[in-house]
Amino acid sequence: MRYLVVLVLFLSFLLLVQAVPPAGKDAPPLGPPKVEDLSGYYAVDGKIRTADNELRAYSGIMQMKKVDDVYHISQVPAMIGVGLLQGGTMSVSLCPVGAANPMVMRMSVEWVDGKPKLSGKWVGMNTWINEETWTFLRCLN
Repeated sequence: MRYLVVLVLFLSFLLLVQAVPPAGKDAPPLGPPKVEDLSGYYAVDGKIRTADNELRAYSGIMQMKKVDDVYHISQVPAMIGVGLLQGGTMSVSLCPVGAANPMVMRMSVEWVDGKPKLSGKWVGMNTWINEETWTFLRCLN
Protein backbone atom coordinates (compact mmCIF):
# COMPACT_ATOMS: atom_id res chain seq x y z
CA MET A 1 0.00 0.00 0.00
CA ARG A 2 2.86 2.35 0.84
CA TYR A 3 4.33 1.85 -2.66
CA LEU A 4 0.97 2.69 -4.22
CA VAL A 5 0.82 5.96 -2.29
CA VAL A 6 4.38 6.86 -3.35
CA LEU A 7 3.64 5.96 -6.97
CA VAL A 8 0.44 8.04 -7.05
CA LEU A 9 2.25 11.00 -5.42
CA PHE A 10 5.11 10.75 -7.88
CA LEU A 11 2.86 10.52 -10.96
CA SER A 12 0.66 13.39 -9.76
CA PHE A 13 3.75 15.46 -9.13
CA LEU A 14 5.12 14.75 -12.62
CA LEU A 15 1.85 15.81 -14.23
CA LEU A 16 1.82 19.05 -12.28
CA VAL A 17 5.48 19.85 -12.99
CA GLN A 18 4.90 19.44 -16.73
CA ALA A 19 2.07 21.99 -16.52
CA VAL A 20 4.43 24.65 -15.14
CA PRO A 21 6.04 26.65 -17.95
CA PRO A 22 9.83 26.86 -17.81
CA ALA A 23 11.32 30.11 -16.59
CA GLY A 24 12.85 32.06 -19.44
CA LYS A 25 14.65 35.36 -19.87
CA ASP A 26 11.36 37.25 -19.64
CA ALA A 27 10.11 35.47 -16.52
CA PRO A 28 9.66 37.76 -13.51
CA PRO A 29 12.17 37.28 -10.69
CA LEU A 30 11.19 35.04 -7.78
CA GLY A 31 11.38 37.87 -5.27
CA PRO A 32 14.16 39.77 -3.61
CA PRO A 33 17.55 39.09 -5.17
CA LYS A 34 19.48 35.99 -4.04
CA VAL A 35 16.49 34.36 -2.35
CA GLU A 36 16.95 30.71 -3.19
CA ASP A 37 15.30 28.90 -0.30
CA LEU A 38 11.72 29.08 0.98
CA SER A 39 12.41 26.70 3.89
CA GLY A 40 10.58 27.52 7.09
CA TYR A 41 7.40 27.23 9.08
CA TYR A 42 4.18 28.49 7.50
CA ALA A 43 0.71 29.24 8.84
CA VAL A 44 -1.80 27.39 6.66
CA ASP A 45 -5.27 28.76 6.04
CA GLY A 46 -7.66 27.18 3.61
CA LYS A 47 -11.18 26.35 2.58
CA ILE A 48 -12.28 22.80 1.83
CA ARG A 49 -15.48 21.73 0.13
CA THR A 50 -17.51 19.26 2.18
CA ALA A 51 -19.81 16.49 0.97
CA ASP A 52 -22.71 18.95 1.45
CA ASN A 53 -20.99 21.30 -1.05
CA GLU A 54 -20.25 23.81 1.73
CA LEU A 55 -16.89 25.55 2.16
CA ARG A 56 -15.33 24.90 5.58
CA ALA A 57 -12.34 26.91 6.83
CA TYR A 58 -9.32 25.14 8.31
CA SER A 59 -5.87 26.15 9.56
CA GLY A 60 -2.61 24.58 10.66
CA ILE A 61 1.18 24.82 10.59
CA MET A 62 3.28 23.47 7.71
CA GLN A 63 7.03 22.86 7.70
CA MET A 64 8.93 23.11 4.44
CA LYS A 65 12.62 22.17 4.09
CA LYS A 66 14.67 22.36 0.90
CA VAL A 67 16.81 19.30 0.17
CA ASP A 68 18.78 19.76 -3.06
CA ASP A 69 16.11 21.07 -5.50
CA VAL A 70 13.11 19.46 -3.79
CA TYR A 71 11.12 20.76 -0.84
CA HIS A 72 10.12 18.20 1.79
CA ILE A 73 6.79 19.32 3.25
CA SER A 74 5.08 18.11 6.41
CA GLN A 75 2.21 19.01 8.64
CA VAL A 76 2.86 16.81 11.65
CA PRO A 77 1.15 14.44 12.18
CA ALA A 78 -1.32 14.80 9.32
CA MET A 79 0.45 15.31 5.95
CA ILE A 80 3.68 14.58 4.10
CA GLY A 81 4.72 15.55 0.61
CA VAL A 82 7.15 17.15 -1.78
CA GLY A 83 7.30 20.40 -3.71
CA LEU A 84 9.22 21.82 -6.65
CA LEU A 85 9.80 25.54 -7.12
CA GLN A 86 10.08 26.86 -10.67
CA GLY A 87 9.99 30.59 -11.25
CA GLY A 88 7.21 32.06 -9.12
CA THR A 89 5.24 28.83 -8.90
CA MET A 90 5.52 25.88 -6.55
CA SER A 91 4.02 22.52 -7.50
CA VAL A 92 3.17 20.39 -4.47
CA SER A 93 1.94 16.85 -3.93
CA LEU A 94 0.73 16.02 -0.40
CA CYS A 95 -0.80 12.91 1.12
CA PRO A 96 -2.41 12.33 4.51
CA VAL A 97 -0.20 10.03 6.58
CA GLY A 98 -1.43 6.44 6.29
CA ALA A 99 -3.89 7.19 3.48
CA ALA A 100 -3.84 6.62 -0.26
CA ASN A 101 -5.58 9.80 -1.40
CA PRO A 102 -2.97 12.35 -2.51
CA MET A 103 -3.60 16.03 -3.13
CA VAL A 104 -1.97 18.06 -5.87
CA MET A 105 -1.41 21.81 -5.46
CA ARG A 106 -0.18 24.70 -7.55
CA MET A 107 0.93 27.66 -5.44
CA SER A 108 1.93 31.15 -6.55
CA VAL A 109 4.77 32.71 -4.58
CA GLU A 110 4.57 36.39 -3.70
CA TRP A 111 6.60 38.52 -1.32
CA VAL A 112 4.94 40.50 1.47
CA ASP A 113 7.21 42.64 3.65
CA GLY A 114 10.21 40.62 2.45
CA LYS A 115 8.66 37.27 3.45
CA PRO A 116 7.25 34.56 1.16
CA LYS A 117 3.53 33.91 0.95
CA LEU A 118 2.18 31.04 -1.14
CA SER A 119 -1.40 30.80 -2.30
CA GLY A 120 -3.19 28.56 -4.71
CA LYS A 121 -5.60 25.76 -5.31
CA TRP A 122 -5.49 22.05 -4.68
CA VAL A 123 -7.47 19.03 -5.73
CA GLY A 124 -7.78 15.61 -4.13
CA MET A 125 -9.12 12.30 -5.36
CA ASN A 126 -12.70 13.59 -4.98
CA THR A 127 -11.87 16.20 -7.72
CA TRP A 128 -13.24 19.13 -5.67
CA ILE A 129 -11.11 22.25 -6.07
CA ASN A 130 -10.10 23.84 -2.76
CA GLU A 131 -8.05 26.91 -1.78
CA GLU A 132 -5.07 27.31 0.52
CA THR A 133 -2.61 30.02 1.62
CA TRP A 134 0.73 29.52 3.36
CA THR A 135 2.11 32.56 5.24
CA PHE A 136 5.75 32.48 6.36
CA LEU A 137 6.15 32.39 10.16
CA ARG A 138 9.85 31.77 10.81
CA CYS A 139 12.99 30.06 9.56
CA LEU A 140 13.89 26.50 10.49
CA ASN A 141 16.30 26.15 13.40
